[in-house]
Amino acid sequence: MARRLLSSRAHADLFGIPADPDALIRHYLLSGDDIDLICTRRRAENLLGVAVHICLLRHPGLGWCDGIMPPAELIAWLAEQLRVEACTLDDYAIRRNTRHEHHALAMRHLGLSPFGPEHVQQAEDIATRAAFATDHGVKIVETLVAELRKQHLVLPSVDTLERLALKGRARARREAAAALFDALSPDQRVQLQGLLVNDPSVGQTRLTWLRGYAQVRPGLS
Repeated sequence: MARRLLSSRAHADLFGIPADPDALIRHYLLSGDDIDLICTRRRAENLLGVAVHICLLRHPGLGWCDGIMPPAELIAWLAEQLRVEACTLDDYAIRRNTRHEHHALAMRHLGLSPFGPEHVQQAEDIATRAAFATDHGVKIVETLVAELRKQHLVLPSVDTLERLALKGRARARREAAAALFDALSPDQRVQLQGLLVNDPSVGQTRLTWLRGYAQVRPGLS
């Protein structure tokens, strides 16, 4: 996508998979019910695979995305809780049918539903409402993520979340501008429209010229 709302740091903070011990305990401590479900599998890599699916659906909420290999620290932490030997999940990761089966199993276990086309307009509405409270892109994405998780939805891709947040912010700006215009008197509207017409004497609209002049002369009121 051409525009991005999230810096690399913000992306990592919101959607990165933590590897430090405190964060692993905070986000990825398995419950008794989790372990009971996981132990319906037999081989260590399948036990760990299901555990990873459950964990990444909980945090950051995107699930186990293609091309992403969980940190070794996470696998070791899960192996310790399950009392199995930690192993690489490289082979498991390429077994797409098994991964899809385990992903669906983890979703049912957590009571989650996939984000689909039917949720797009609702998500854009959430982003628009968030943008009326703040123009800050990260805050809009955070609100959108929180609301989708409240609705027990697996988060769409980060690109989709950013795109929805951008659309919501643009819509909020348009609606705010329309509301301000509606509040103007007829004379004020005529004056404003005059500022938006290209003025040959300055080679641009008067509004653009005034903005540039104000930047050169900060004391202009």
